[in-house]
Amino acid sequence: MTEFLEILKYTLPAVIVLLCAVLLIKYFLKAESEKSRIASKGKISEKTIQIRLQAYERIVLLLERISPQQLVLRIDSSEMDTNQYQRHLLRTVREEFEHNLAQQIYVSVEAWEMVKSAKETVIQMINKSAKDIPADATALSVASKLVELNMLDGNKQIDKAISFVKKEVMELF
Repeated sequence: MTEFLEILKYTLPAVIVLLCAVLLIKYFLKAESEKSRIASKGKISEKTIQIRLQAYERIVLLLERISPQQLVLRIDSSEMDTNQYQRHLLRTVREEFEHNLAQQIYVSVEAWEMVKSAKETVIQMINKSAKDIPADATALSVASKLVELNMLDGNKQIDKAISFVKKEVMELF
């Protein structure tokens, strides 16, 4: 029995030291793993914010490009009839929108709904301005009617969408 106590006297402190060392190493490795996970999350977050900001920029650009004033300025109506001009305006709005469809991944559902609503409002304004003009009128008449309708409407949907997008961007910071 004395031999057992003698062995225990030497091995018990060694086992306790070994257990303490294992626990300390395990705690250290866990803390380092957590630090590296947080650091990598921070890098991902920075990249994500940059991508989201670019998406918001693209959406504002889309909204500006489909505004009736910009459409009328960008699309030459001199050699088109009313129907051709209307189709060209509608095609331009749809192409701009389709070109930016992927941006919806990076914005809230509400912001994307506002963008879609603004697009639909512009399409309705184009159709209404073409409908209100006699068939034998020039494309310039459609352009003038579109600008007139836009002045009456005050570009509300586009302005509202841009304001909403700006508000979302401010929430990122």
